[in-house]
Amino acid sequence: MGDCYNKIEIHSPISDVWNTISNFHDMTWATGVTINVSKVGDKEGTEIGAKRVINGAIHETLTNFDPEKFTFSYSIDHGSGPVSNFVRNYFVVVKLTSTESGTLVEWHSSFESDNDNDVKGFIYPMYSTLLSALKKTLS
Repeated sequence: MGDCYNKIEIHSPISDVWNTISNFHDMTWATGVTINVSKVGDKEGTEIGAKRVINGAIHETLTNFDPEKFTFSYSIDHGSGPVSNFVRNYFVVVKLTSTESGTLVEWHSSFESDNDNDVKGFIYPMYSTLLSALKKTLS
């Protein structure tokens, strides 16, 4: 089983960070990473079961949403490249924690694949870029 962990400290209150990233269908904060995010189905971006397609290639489903704990989880159901049909049981947890200087954002994924290193090599820089874009948006 593979995993990938990224984190970043953002000098903004946890409520501001949460309000920016908590809508599963809105990734306007991810400039340079996402070209488009398409809502799939009738569930809203804060409802478990909400679905999205990122950049026409990565299909994801919201599996947990807990605003009291500032966390949400989602699965990657289908993707391209290393995150294609050869990856199974791909789950992601995004967790915010209030700190003295702002908010710690943690992005952790776990998955099963035939080549964990290829998946990590694809996902790690993507999550790192997402977190950097989030920080830039909130600066």
